[in-house]
Amino acid sequence: MRFRSTRSEHEKTFSFEEAVMMGWADDGGMIMPERIPNITKEQLISWVGLDYSTLCFQILRLYIDESEIDSPTLKELVSNSFKSFGDSKIVVMQQLESGVSKPNQVYVCELWHGPTLAFKDLGMSVLMSILDFFLTKNKKHLLLLVGTSGDTGPSSIAAAANKNSVDVVCLYPKGRVSNVQESQMTCISKLQKNAFVVAVEGTSDELDVAIEKVFADIDFKHKHNIGTVNSVNICRILVQSINFFYGYLQACPSCDKEVSFFVPTGAAGHITAGVIAKVMGLPISTLCAATNDNDILHRLLSSSDGVATTTEIVQTNSPAMDIQMPYNLERIIYLATDRNFVEVQNAMKAFKESGKITLTPACLAAIHNVLGVSSYSSSTVSVSQTIKQIWEKNNHLIDPHTAVGVNAALNVQIKDDSPIVCMGCANPVKFIDSMNQALQLPSGTEGIIEILKKSGHPCVTSVLHLLDQTAECHIFEVDKKDTWELQLREIIENRTKS
Repeated sequence: MRFRSTRSEHEKTFSFEEAVMMGWADDGGMIMPERIPNITKEQLISWVGLDYSTLCFQILRLYIDESEIDSPTLKELVSNSFKSFGDSKIVVMQQLESGVSKPNQVYVCELWHGPTLAFKDLGMSVLMSILDFFLTKNKKHLLLLVGTSGDTGPSSIAAAANKNSVDVVCLYPKGRVSNVQESQMTCISKLQKNAFVVAVEGTSDELDVAIEKVFADIDFKHKHNIGTVNSVNICRILVQSINFFYGYLQACPSCDKEVSFFVPTGAAGHITAGVIAKVMGLPISTLCAATNDNDILHRLLSSSDGVATTTEIVQTNSPAMDIQMPYNLERIIYLATDRNFVEVQNAMKAFKESGKITLTPACLAAIHNVLGVSSYSSSTVSVSQTIKQIWEKNNHLIDPHTAVGVNAALNVQIKDDSPIVCMGCANPVKFIDSMNQALQLPSGTEGIIEILKKSGHPCVTSVLHLLDQTAECHIFEVDKKDTWELQLREIIENRTKS
């Protein structure tokens, strides 16, 4: 399998190793497989009953040549990636029994059982293991430049622990992440020599500007050997596609129906992974991109003319999705236009320069009718109401991001009685204040914490220790916004000094 840029007019392709090392392509595009492998029904049936780790190996094997990583090594890398997870199943399916008011079986696919209690841990753990394998083999070192809206930062720092081949420089929007997310980054990085954290007095989209400028300087990027583990990285996307196969096989082990997926969506990496799974042949009826009030993707996909414009970011109770630049849309356009690099270039260039995204009628139609993508936007109030409803009817807690997907699932009409799978993003412990506002229990925050403690989940116990901890970190001040890129370059230069 070879990989290529979404914007390349040339036939240049990359090995899997080259693809995961570069993050962004040098031409500014995103990396995609040269072809998407097709899964037959017989192959899908043969995967019924596989645990998540084995299924992950089987699907990654389709994208990684044996000559790059042999099967015994790949299987070991994947298996070791999940050793720090708090549940031996790695991914857990929960069926919602009541309060659904639908003929469909509705499931929450809990993807958050990793060390930082976020779904990002799945792809991040595998990616970091693979990066470490290649870097150690080649005696190289990589600086990973990470921008986070809340969960990618803690996940990347945790996955980099005890890996001497990588350094992580992580930027997060100060005051726009939960207290737990902030503590996971600032407190843990103080104990971890290969992590450096910066609090940016701005939004996640604004901090991405400085990061993208650094990546656009090809000489600087290569000189300091800079990569990324954001969902820009194709390995993250490929692992996330496995979430859909696993969810499908759990919800429909007979493999005789289509399944609808509701995917909480910010930068659109997870919904892109779902698109890839559908193109591979997974029987998916609907892929619903569920957004919060920061709903440019919903406005685009539900428009009649394929046009949407960015607006100011609204702070919500699902902060990891407070994004107005869903950059993985580039990959969706690439697939919808049958790899038309000119159309991709035109759309994304205009989006970056003007904040306005325009899709051709054919592209928009293909996203809906060929790739099966729809959308739904949930307000902060409706998200809180959904959290409360699911708790009262099912005695089950879901975090605000998961609730964005569940709320969409409860309100979108499905054409048949096929199963519905809502992607579970994070454990509620990461968003205690939002949970308290939604549930309004007489015992308040302490009552929610006691409920979560009863789970006995080892990762929850670890995170609870961070609730009252804080640590200082470097700050990019808002009144010095024009120096953020320069400051970032200086940090990188200092971290990569030999």
